[in-house]
Amino acid sequence: MHPGAPCSLNRVLPSAVALLSLVACAGGVESGSTVTGNSPSAPTYALGGTVSGLSGSLTLQSGTGDSLTLRQDGRFTFGNRLAAGATYGVIVTSSPANQSCSVAAGSGSIANADVGDVAITCVVRRYEVTPSGDGRVAPTPASAQTVTHGQTVTFSVTVGTGFRLSGNVGGTCPAGTWSGNQYTTGMITAACTLAFGSTVTTYAVKPSGDGHESFTPDVATVVAHGAVQRYDVVPAAGYTVNASVGGTCTPGTWSGNQYTTGAIGGSCTLDFSASLNLYPVTPSTSAPVTANPATPQQVAHGASRTFSLTPQPGYRLSSTVGGTCPAGSWVGNSYSTGAVTAACSVSFDAVPDVHLVTPSGDGHETLSPSTPQSVTAGSSQSFTVTADAGYTTSQSVGGTCPAGHWSGSTYTTGAITSACSVSFSAVLTPTVTSVMPDAGPTAGGGPIDIFGSGFTAGASVEIGGNPATIVASRPTGPAPTMMICLVFAINLIVPY
Repeated sequence: MHPGAPCSLNRVLPSAVALLSLVACAGGVESGSTVTGNSPSAPTYALGGTVSGLSGSLTLQSGTGDSLTLRQDGRFTFGNRLAAGATYGVIVTSSPANQSCSVAAGSGSIANADVGDVAITCVVRRYEVTPSGDGRVAPTPASAQTVTHGQTVTFSVTVGTGFRLSGNVGGTCPAGTWSGNQYTTGMITAACTLAFGSTVTTYAVKPSGDGHESFTPDVATVVAHGAVQRYDVVPAAGYTVNASVGGTCTPGTWSGNQYTTGAIGGSCTLDFSASLNLYPVTPSTSAPVTANPATPQQVAHGASRTFSLTPQPGYRLSSTVGGTCPAGSWVGNSYSTGAVTAACSVSFDAVPDVHLVTPSGDGHETLSPSTPQSVTAGSSQSFTVTADAGYTTSQSVGGTCPAGHWSGSTYTTGAITSACSVSFSAVLTPTVTSVMPDAGPTAGGGPIDIFGSGFTAGASVEIGGNPATIVASRPTGPAPTMMICLVFAINLIVPY
């Protein structure tokens, strides 16, 4: 370069040491010479300012990544210093709930000097609260009121004759409270409005009952002066609503189950009541039965009625009860209806006595019928008895029933007068397999051996039409299998 030309500085940083070359600097170092040494730090500058009016905690950001929280008025400086040419933009990121904080001279760039003129100003927030009415209400004060953030404001409210203040306040202000005719808002946090209203003068009408009816509405209601109130009154099951209504309200009228009061002129009460229903229960009987009581009986709803029944001799009461009353129950000869819910009747009857005839056998026969039979008093009962193979039905019938008679294999008892039993049995049928000797003269009598089965002790024996006397028998199994008989006959031929 030529003498007098500007200096050109080349900076090489191969390590912690900087190599500086100054080339063609006029009046300076000779061209081509090199100077070594530590590099000087670039200058930095502070960013700050002042805050005034602060009451609480305030947080700022510099716009360069630096944040600062302040809690009192005075000067402030951000912690990070900025190089020349750096841009900044101070903003408020949070301020006290009741204050609004603004920034002046908060943005720019560093121009080789500290910046200390950023101004933060905080003021208390204030809002307008504007009241209004519905034409029958006058709030005092009637104009908009300026209220500090977080504070409340109170209005006195008057209402025209014949009206009363509405407890509900419209508008956008936070809900408040009433104390008489004075209304105090909730804490104000923004500009808002209040709208006061009124309603016609009303009275409380409170209904009640004796527990045997329901009514709608069933709570105290608000009724305008001169108006009426209607109630739907429904009796409980088994009750009837009484037409007379107690209480202090002006007497009214009934239309079906609806009651309408007279014109209401003040707070008052109504008292409804109902009476338990009574129903006639009418008994009747057939000829063989008498009932006590025998006339219609008045029975309260839900209750039952008991009747004592007496059948004529030779009859018994039928457990089936006719009529329209709810089914009841028997205890001996007394019958109690179910719970009565309407007028109804009961009808009683009697039938001839019935006795149980119980058949049984010894296991060698089949009985039909084979189960106990119900037999009307004075009647008889027949049983068909079929002996098992190899057995013969015994004509002798045991048991406690009156003696009857046989007709073939059917046995019919005598007239039944009480519970009794019949017992049947069967015996083995004798079978002859051989006779020794089976032919020849037997003058003067001679013994004959008879072989077979089903022989019974005490049996009578005829051989060839001639009576024989059993001398001995040989038991084998359930019956003897051999008998020795004496026979008195001539030229006897024994068939078998």
